[in-house]
Amino acid sequence: MLIAQLTIVASVIDTVRSWFRSKPLYDLGQQFRTGARDLNDPQVRRTRMLMGGGLYRSNVSPTTPYLNDLDAAVEAADIGQLRAAAQLLQACDQHPVVQGLMATRTAGLTRLPVKWAGDPEAIAILKQGVIAGVGSSDDPNSLYDYLVSPLERSRFSEDAIKLGVAVGEVMPTTSGLPMFRQLDPAGLQYRVDTNTWIYNSVAGPVNIDPGVWPDDRESAFVLYTAGRTTPWRRGIWKALLQAYIVSLHALMYRSAWESRLANPALFITTPLGWDGGMDDEFLTQIQGWGLNSTFLAKSGAEVDLLQSNGIGYESFTKTIAQQTEQIIYLISGNTVVADGGSGFQNASLYRAIRGDLIQADANGLSQVENFQILPLILEAMGFGDRSVTREYVTTPPAELNNEAQTLVQVASAITGLTQAFAAAGATQQLDIAALCTKYNIPVRGDGDGDGEIDQAVDDAPQSAGLRAVDEQESAA
Repeated sequence: MLIAQLTIVASVIDTVRSWFRSKPLYDLGQQFRTGARDLNDPQVRRTRMLMGGGLYRSNVSPTTPYLNDLDAAVEAADIGQLRAAAQLLQACDQHPVVQGLMATRTAGLTRLPVKWAGDPEAIAILKQGVIAGVGSSDDPNSLYDYLVSPLERSRFSEDAIKLGVAVGEVMPTTSGLPMFRQLDPAGLQYRVDTNTWIYNSVAGPVNIDPGVWPDDRESAFVLYTAGRTTPWRRGIWKALLQAYIVSLHALMYRSAWESRLANPALFITTPLGWDGGMDDEFLTQIQGWGLNSTFLAKSGAEVDLLQSNGIGYESFTKTIAQQTEQIIYLISGNTVVADGGSGFQNASLYRAIRGDLIQADANGLSQVENFQILPLILEAMGFGDRSVTREYVTTPPAELNNEAQTLVQVASAITGLTQAFAAAGATQQLDIAALCTKYNIPVRGDGDGDGEIDQAVDDAPQSAGLRAVDEQESAA
């Protein structure tokens, strides 16, 4: 009898424990703890459906921001509110230099060559684009580019560069495959008291749990942060907005000067003792002075121009040029890539600076794709137990050619030295591993980078993915 009662008590305890560990209760706890709902909460879905499916309704951006607005945005960001900063950045997008440089940095990034690694079967499907009737074998765009379009990746990367934070969403399409889209970062909020990210959607605050599919695979967040703490302090938005606002107001002041003082005024000089009589017709002709105007002046009257000799407008022009130069430095790291420089300069140095920036952007974007987006796509494709990664190739073709020539020269040197040692009867042998390490020669099975095949990797059975690659290489 006692054993039966203990068994019942244990069963009840297990049931209660499993109930406390269930996701619905966890979501309820999160809602009470953060005051936000889950992205796939029924109320959030209904509200999105009524609002056309969107998650955030963009507000009107300030058309003429002031430095006071920037100060307010900085103070709001320090407590986790990024709405003001994001709206000011939207106003900054009207600057032609900002638009042009960001386009070359982010749009060019997403169109770089890509190096795939992982399961060959999944890679072949993602690159060919033939699944569930989406795409075709002769379509130059891959299935991955259809699901995660370069434009959305470019906008996502631009938010990451400017704001230090970027947010997106993965949603299923009619084909059953998930599609990525960038979300307006103005909805982002960091709750300092609960150490959680919130998205202020049309249905109220929503918890951000990036890269995690819900049970029904309805929608999932994608989040990038520049660092683990206060990522908004690592974005360029403060310096960028300061340069933009100062440049904008200098442009307004110069336009005001041009509208008032750039056009000369007309004045009439009359002789001393003149009675002041003046025909209305003559005054009308003076006021309508234009191209090829002719009129008859009274005796002794002179018509002349009054022009401003002030040079105040030059200060506005210099201010605009200075702020534009700062914007170029912020986005490109140097001005040579924008204006070409003058005289004899070491252009390779400036290309290297810009290359480092693009490499950093590529690493951040690849990390988001490999850890948050690709796993969701693979799971939806039925490859949840397989791994695929993408890496952007940022090395210029000229440098790749130099690396290939280096490999050829090293191979020739190894062959020549080995033959020379053998001909001389020397007992010394070349340290091939040291040469591979020095010249960064990739060695299969070398996991620690010492140029030698690791014993554990060498003795381990070959995986199906590697066997497939070997079969493709042997067939080729």
